Amino acid sequence: AKFYAALQEDLNTPLAISELHAIAKAANSSSMPEQQAQLKAALLECGNSLGLLQQDPNAWFGVSGEDSQAQEIERLIEQRNTARAAKDFAAADKIRDELSAMGVEILDRPEGTSWRKI
Repeated sequence: AKFYAALQEDLNTPLAISELHAIAKAANSSSMPEQQAQLKAALLECGNSLGLLQQDPNAWFGVSGEDSQAQEIERLIEQRNTARAAKDFAAADKIRDELSAMGVEILDRPEGTSWRKI
Protein backbone atom coordinates (compact mmCIF):
# COMPACT_ATOMS: atom_id res chain seq x y z
CA ALA A 1 0.00 0.00 0.00
CA LYS A 2 2.78 2.44 0.90
CA PHE A 3 4.64 1.37 -2.23
CA TYR A 4 1.85 2.41 -4.58
CA ALA A 5 1.25 5.61 -2.60
CA ALA A 6 4.92 6.51 -3.21
CA LEU A 7 4.42 6.00 -6.93
CA GLN A 8 1.14 7.89 -7.18
CA GLU A 9 2.58 11.11 -5.87
CA ASP A 10 5.35 12.45 -8.08
CA LEU A 11 7.10 9.06 -8.51
CA ASN A 12 8.95 9.06 -5.20
CA THR A 13 11.49 6.43 -6.26
CA PRO A 14 13.58 6.52 -3.04
CA LEU A 15 10.46 5.87 -0.96
CA ALA A 16 9.33 3.11 -3.33
CA ILE A 17 12.74 1.39 -3.08
CA SER A 18 12.61 1.80 0.69
CA GLU A 19 9.28 -0.04 0.68
CA LEU A 20 10.79 -2.79 -1.49
CA HIS A 21 13.51 -3.17 1.12
CA ALA A 22 10.91 -3.34 3.92
CA ILE A 23 8.99 -6.08 2.07
CA ALA A 24 12.20 -8.06 1.46
CA LYS A 25 13.22 -7.71 5.10
CA ALA A 26 9.80 -8.93 6.26
CA ALA A 27 10.02 -11.91 3.88
CA ASN A 28 13.50 -12.83 5.11
CA SER A 29 12.52 -12.61 8.77
CA SER A 30 9.25 -14.54 8.42
CA SER A 31 9.25 -18.16 9.51
CA MET A 32 5.88 -18.96 7.94
CA PRO A 33 6.16 -20.31 4.37
CA GLU A 34 2.73 -18.97 3.37
CA GLN A 35 3.63 -15.47 4.52
CA GLN A 36 7.02 -15.68 2.79
CA ALA A 37 5.30 -16.66 -0.46
CA GLN A 38 2.85 -13.74 -0.18
CA LEU A 39 5.65 -11.28 0.56
CA LYS A 40 7.76 -12.63 -2.32
CA ALA A 41 4.81 -12.17 -4.68
CA ALA A 42 4.30 -8.62 -3.39
CA LEU A 43 8.02 -7.87 -3.78
CA LEU A 44 8.07 -9.13 -7.36
CA GLU A 45 4.87 -7.27 -8.24
CA CYS A 46 6.14 -4.01 -6.79
CA GLY A 47 9.57 -4.46 -8.36
CA ASN A 48 7.93 -5.11 -11.72
CA SER A 49 6.17 -1.74 -11.43
CA LEU A 50 9.61 -0.11 -11.37
CA GLY A 51 11.12 -2.44 -13.96
CA LEU A 52 13.17 -4.20 -11.25
CA LEU A 53 13.53 -7.81 -10.12
CA GLN A 54 12.60 -9.18 -13.53
CA GLN A 55 15.73 -11.22 -14.24
CA ASP A 56 16.39 -14.64 -12.73
CA PRO A 57 18.73 -14.20 -9.72
CA ASN A 58 21.10 -16.92 -10.96
CA ALA A 59 21.42 -15.17 -14.33
CA TRP A 60 21.91 -11.80 -12.63
CA PHE A 61 24.71 -13.08 -10.40
CA GLY A 62 26.25 -15.18 -13.17
CA VAL A 63 25.80 -18.45 -11.31
CA SER A 64 25.23 -20.50 -14.46
CA GLY A 65 28.93 -21.37 -14.70
CA GLU A 66 28.76 -22.86 -11.21
CA ASP A 67 25.81 -25.16 -11.98
CA SER A 68 27.89 -28.33 -11.78
CA GLN A 69 29.22 -27.35 -8.36
CA ALA A 70 25.70 -26.49 -7.18
CA GLN A 71 24.51 -29.90 -8.39
CA GLU A 72 27.35 -31.58 -6.49
CA ILE A 73 26.45 -29.63 -3.35
CA GLU A 74 22.79 -30.63 -3.69
CA ARG A 75 23.84 -34.27 -4.17
CA LEU A 76 25.99 -34.18 -1.02
CA ILE A 77 23.19 -32.54 0.97
CA GLU A 78 20.80 -35.28 -0.16
CA GLN A 79 23.31 -37.92 0.97
CA ARG A 80 23.71 -36.12 4.29
CA ASN A 81 19.95 -35.97 4.82
CA THR A 82 19.68 -39.68 4.04
CA ALA A 83 22.45 -40.42 6.56
CA ARG A 84 20.74 -38.27 9.19
CA ALA A 85 17.41 -40.04 8.60
CA ALA A 86 19.20 -43.37 9.11
CA LYS A 87 20.76 -41.92 12.30
CA ASP A 88 24.25 -42.36 10.80
CA PHE A 89 25.49 -39.13 12.33
CA ALA A 90 29.16 -39.94 11.71
CA ALA A 91 28.54 -40.05 7.94
CA ALA A 92 26.35 -36.92 8.12
CA ASP A 93 29.11 -35.06 9.98
CA LYS A 94 31.70 -36.22 7.46
CA ILE A 95 29.60 -34.86 4.59
CA ARG A 96 29.06 -31.59 6.49
CA ASP A 97 32.84 -31.29 6.91
CA GLU A 98 33.34 -31.99 3.21
CA LEU A 99 30.85 -29.26 2.31
CA SER A 100 32.49 -26.88 4.76
CA ALA A 101 35.85 -27.52 3.07
CA MET A 102 34.16 -26.53 -0.21
CA GLY A 103 33.13 -23.23 1.39
CA VAL A 104 29.50 -24.21 1.88
CA GLU A 105 27.48 -23.59 5.03
CA ILE A 106 24.56 -25.94 5.71
CA LEU A 107 21.38 -24.41 7.12
CA ASP A 108 19.05 -26.98 8.68
CA ARG A 109 15.56 -25.56 9.15
CA PRO A 110 12.16 -27.11 9.85
CA GLU A 111 11.16 -26.64 6.20
CA GLY A 112 14.32 -28.38 4.95
CA THR A 113 18.04 -28.04 4.44
CA SER A 114 19.46 -25.15 2.45
CA TRP A 115 22.98 -23.93 1.86
CA ARG A 116 25.00 -20.85 1.09
CA LYS A 117 28.56 -20.06 0.11
CA ILE A 118 30.73 -18.70 2.92
